[in-house]
Amino acid sequence: MLPDSWMPDEMTMAGRMYRVRHAIAFATITLVVAGGLWLWIHNSSSGRLHHVAAIGDAEGVRTALLGGADPNERHWPGRKPSLSRQETPIMLAASRGCMDCVNSLIEAGADVNAEDFFGQPVLAYAVHDPAIVALLLSKGANAARCARGVQYSAIAKAFELREARSLQLILDAGVPPDSECLRYTLFEYTLSSARRPHDDVTLATLIRHTGGALGGYGDELLFEAADSGATESCRLLLDFGTAADRPSPTGVTPLMVAAGSGAVEVAQLLLDRGADRARKDNAGRTALDYIEQAKGSPADRLTALRRLLAGSGDEDATR
Repeated sequence: MLPDSWMPDEMTMAGRMYRVRHAIAFATITLVVAGGLWLWIHNSSSGRLHHVAAIGDAEGVRTALLGGADPNERHWPGRKPSLSRQETPIMLAASRGCMDCVNSLIEAGADVNAEDFFGQPVLAYAVHDPAIVALLLSKGANAARCARGVQYSAIAKAFELREARSLQLILDAGVPPDSECLRYTLFEYTLSSARRPHDDVTLATLIRHTGGALGGYGDELLFEAADSGATESCRLLLDFGTAADRPSPTGVTPLMVAAGSGAVEVAQLLLDRGADRARKDNAGRTALDYIEQAKGSPADRLTALRRLLAGSGDEDATR
């Protein structure tokens, strides 16, 4: 083969242009493949992060983060948009109770105050695990935040799930007594949608945190607490000035409600605070008559209630 210097200029130039075009094409293909590979790895890591966070795989979380997954990604690849709550990985990890997962995500920059589609914050996802609640609070989670969806607040969720320890941690983290979320949970959710009977510990925790600022709901809360047999909650409400014997429009008193629920201790407390066992409702029934509604209660408790409300002098036996 003749050297290039012996070839006509046109052939030499054409060969060089061919090599240049070949190099450009190769470089373009390489960039496209590399970019596609990077996107595939990134998207795979992102989807993987949601999955491993949801199952509590701490090592998987660390691996996905090292692979470039976004700790604040809201889209969960593979899940239909209509089924998505726009949860971030830390929400899933907190819900699962994976402390190591939550730690790794926080270190990677996960937002501890993120909210899902409904406004439920990370803290609400963690209420079943007080240790994770404490960690989130120590890392800046806002316990009093109640921007939207108050029914999805951490306070309401802890009360709903009867997580007393987490509820106390959240309230102690700077929630003011007039917090919108606190007041919603106690004065609206408790009186309308919360499951019954109420848990005495969590209900008393909310009442105590108000410091007595009951907003005119003391009477309604006393009926709720009496119906649930929530003795400590009743005691707090009475200590905060709620009347022990104020009747409803139908003449029903908290003592009658306690009797109908088989709540011996609450009945004794109300009597000690001035409730009238002889008082009648609009239908002419006394608290003693309401015991018939408590037939599902143990026989010994019903016997104690009858003695107590009949004024037989055996009240001390119920204390």
